[in-house]
Amino acid sequence: MGRKILKFLLYVLAILLISEWVFPFSYLTETGYSIWMVAFIALSLGSFFIGLRFYYSIPLHLLAIALLMGILFNGGNLVVPSFYAKLTGTAIKGIGSLFQLDATKIGDEFIFMTFLIALWLLAYITAYSLLKKGRILSILALTVIYIAVINTFTDYKGELALVRTVVIGFILLHLTLTARLGASQLDSPKRSLVYHTSLLAVLAIMIGIALSLPVHKPIWNDPVPYIKQALGMDTTRTVGYSEDDTELGGALDADYSEVFQVTSKRPHYWRVESKRTYTGKGWASPSSTDMESFASSDEFPVNLNENYVKQAEQATIRFTASNDYLVYAYGTQNVESAAGPFRYAASNEKVTPQGSIKKYALEIRTPIYDIRKMKEAPFASLSDEFTERYTQLPNGLPKRVKSLANRLTEKESNTYEKVKAIERYLSFSGKFRYSTEDAEETKRGADYVDQFLFETKVGYCDNFSTSMIVMLRSLGIPARFAKGFTSGDEAGKDGANTIYKVQNNNAHSWPEVYFPGTGWVPFEPTATFQNPEAFTNTAGDQRSDANMNNQAENRADTPAKQDQPTQNEDRSQKQQESKAKQESAKQETTSQAKAFQLPSFVYWILGGVAVLLLAFLIAKRKALLLRYFRWQIEHDKLSFDKAYRRLLKLLAETRNPSETLADFATRIEIPAFTELTRQYEAHLYGGKAIPIKQVAPAFLAIIQVLQAPKKRRKP
Repeated sequence: MGRKILKFLLYVLAILLISEWVFPFSYLTETGYSIWMVAFIALSLGSFFIGLRFYYSIPLHLLAIALLMGILFNGGNLVVPSFYAKLTGTAIKGIGSLFQLDATKIGDEFIFMTFLIALWLLAYITAYSLLKKGRILSILALTVIYIAVINTFTDYKGELALVRTVVIGFILLHLTLTARLGASQLDSPKRSLVYHTSLLAVLAIMIGIALSLPVHKPIWNDPVPYIKQALGMDTTRTVGYSEDDTELGGALDADYSEVFQVTSKRPHYWRVESKRTYTGKGWASPSSTDMESFASSDEFPVNLNENYVKQAEQATIRFTASNDYLVYAYGTQNVESAAGPFRYAASNEKVTPQGSIKKYALEIRTPIYDIRKMKEAPFASLSDEFTERYTQLPNGLPKRVKSLANRLTEKESNTYEKVKAIERYLSFSGKFRYSTEDAEETKRGADYVDQFLFETKVGYCDNFSTSMIVMLRSLGIPARFAKGFTSGDEAGKDGANTIYKVQNNNAHSWPEVYFPGTGWVPFEPTATFQNPEAFTNTAGDQRSDANMNNQAENRADTPAKQDQPTQNEDRSQKQQESKAKQESAKQETTSQAKAFQLPSFVYWILGGVAVLLLAFLIAKRKALLLRYFRWQIEHDKLSFDKAYRRLLKLLAETRNPSETLADFATRIEIPAFTELTRQYEAHLYGGKAIPIKQVAPAFLAIIQVLQAPKKRRKP
């Protein structure tokens, strides 16, 4: 293999190796500028591989950083002087904030700039290790540790990154060994071909075997929670959207982090997915992963309803960070985004982009939920397969759950009234309390719904929605579990539209009930929550909010029912709702008043960069001092006696206290230094004035000897 080809392969593989540092940073900081950082790595490594001198490479890197900052944070406008003043101010302010340990003033621009500088340093170390030392193991080990730590302690999924890194590292180790062997060991093209092909074949076989072998469960318990606890890292579950609903229950901490903002005319529940198999502990994840693709502006594949109003409205979703799933409203007709095409899973109706998505627009036509039509819905027209699928219940469900459902609905004449009776019982009877902090985990051997309905009676949306679904299913009414986010809080106006801020605290679940002729209808049994979907009663030609329907029906339709709240219970419920709203508002105000804090991993990254920079300065301190000394000599910045004393400090050998300068010069065997010492003694003892320009060639010759690698030095 020719040296040029070998050097090119090392260059390409070095880019791939350092790029593995970029992807976790881009994911965790939610910047999404991976392609630009990889291009910067390619430029940086290229400058080192072609051997650019530092007085060329440093300005080149600074210019590249300025260009990237201008492209990404200043709209591509690079000729405005104010931008460079702002860039300098950002750097000065960020450095000051680091020394003051004040994270509130550190912006994305400074974090991005700091990471680029870290990549610059890493590229130099990598190029030096490959080209000068013929080694790469230290960089490979550092990269593996970096990915492993981030994979363990953050949400970044680094398993594939670790595999890529190890493969790249093995090939780099092979090529650096090839470079050290040289032409003497691989003296023929045939031998070289056999050598390289054999290693690649062995590597491919090892990877194939590793991927095909079964994965066994770990022998020991996961140590990560204990490590996090020892480090003071929070391990408590917090409110937020999660795909895993297999084991529901347990307390949750509040999380006021913003997930996305919505600009729309009215509030909606923002749906993500649905679940249909109840296990007694939670909702099983769908076994089928078949995906269908559709393009932006195509007809939306999730068709939840059968009737809509004619007029369509537009809603814009903007995620705070790039997201891997879409939220959508009831009545969504299509989605428009440059992030398409999209994928749709029929098993849970979840819609995902091919990569990630930041912003998109929805066309929404409001569904028509006609109460009269739902009361007259022909459930006999449903197929047995459909009914069985959405009335599934585990065999071990306690009988008292069905008995309660029968008792609550025994006086109702149609399915709609039965659904409303169970909804009212859970949300307005006063028997159940909403709390994320006091919710208990499901006891061993207990049923999640049974425990909530008859024992704890305290929980949050998952408890209320799952309980309603299970009771409806016990009556043979098709229902399922839907989850996503509530409408959020109003954050401002955009013309005729309202801007809603949706936080992790707004993650929510609710039941959907199927009515033939209407479709899937959302209900809201969770205490203190209101359904944003409006129901229409064509019998009276009136349109009202679903929650207002609940209250009206409580007063007019069934005033004397055993399970309706008394006036005292209703008053108590309203007091609880008012108290809950006040506490929520207080917590949100307190949260907003708190100073913004960067995630802890940012400090780890910045600390690591600082340690690497310090290690580099320590390792290269003599080389840097020699470069500075050369510059001082070349520009006549030192007197002769100061220059000579400075040279004594830079010499690797140490002069013994009893040793004369002449004896010391003879011992270290540098001819130019011997002559320079003779002239220095003449200057020191004879008072002879010697201009620095006269002895500058001798100084430069000695510096050149000191800068040369030890194995090349000649006495």
